[in-house]
Amino acid sequence: MNQMQPSPTRDSIPRLQQLLPHMRDQLTGLRSGPTFEQSRLRYAQTVDRLASEGRGRKTASRVGDKDRYWSPTREVLDEAMRLGFVVRQQLPSSRKYVDAHRNRSYDLTELGWVAAEEAAHDMPAFCDRLATAVYECHPYFRSFIESLRCGPIGCPEVTEGEVEESRQHGGGTDYWVNLAVKRISHRAISSNDESCVRDSIISVVRQRFGSSLEKPPSSKQLAEALNDA
Repeated sequence: MNQMQPSPTRDSIPRLQQLLPHMRDQLTGLRSGPTFEQSRLRYAQTVDRLASEGRGRKTASRVGDKDRYWSPTREVLDEAMRLGFVVRQQLPSSRKYVDAHRNRSYDLTELGWVAAEEAAHDMPAFCDRLATAVYECHPYFRSFIESLRCGPIGCPEVTEGEVEESRQHGGGTDYWVNLAVKRISHRAISSNDESCVRDSIISVVRQRFGSSLEKPPSSKQLAEALNDA
């Protein structure tokens, strides 16, 4: 009999510079303001504070003030549940369900109460707790940290001007592979590494523009695709 192969783990790496202030404010606020609507208003206050401190930016809302920031509020509450700080509860899956969730309460777990008290009175301890929770609950983040333990990670960038210059000289896939290998020069590059770079470039470019290009992408579009690869 054929054994079923386990499905690949899908995950994301949280933006820690944003997660820290929002998680701190949400956990401390949930001690006395547990509804989704209160969390949404609290999220907006955090955005305003970070913008005034020069640690974030405030963008124009595509929806009215009534539903402003409903989606990122849902995301930070969902993350709090994943990290074990908030009891698992339904969250609005789309904007049309926000009204049905405005007065729904979200309770802190026992661990969440400890984290909330640390967030209010002991920031170093809270930062340690949050980092540990993210490390334990996010396999992609854990893999990222393990990679950093082995050595620095090189992320070469391609500019629009470099793409235009390469086109003048007929530079193709081999050109970009060699350039990437040259710029990831902090360690020895094996032939297998070169193959991985090539496969990544081909995969991203084909996914972005298709396998048969009727119209070549702009230099800006190609630079963005190469940087993603």
